[in-house]
Amino acid sequence: MTVERKVVVGFGDLKALIYECRNEEKNCKSRVSVSLDQTRIPATCPSCGTEWVRYPLSTLEVSGTPFTVLAEMIVKVREKQSEPWPKFRILLEFDEPELAGRHVN
Repeated sequence: MTVERKVVVGFGDLKALIYECRNEEKNCKSRVSVSLDQTRIPATCPSCGTEWVRYPLSTLEVSGTPFTVLAEMIVKVREKQSEPWPKFRILLEFDEPELAGRHVN
């Protein structure tokens, strides 16, 4: 028998965004957790110094970079949770890390 468990959360349940470095040359996978009160993506990796975002952003970057827009929109969606509009919630589903890919016998 296979048992599958899922965790479902709303944007209001998010506490922070985590950014992970992908600098393959330095084999850096450092992570930084950023409070949702701060909408800016860190400019550089705190471990290896790789540039992640160059500030100030151009108008094109602010309106066209999916990562920047996502970080800003998550904060805005969370702020709208108590308002009557819209008539739905967006939920995020995550596998529990300790059970991902395993079968329970």
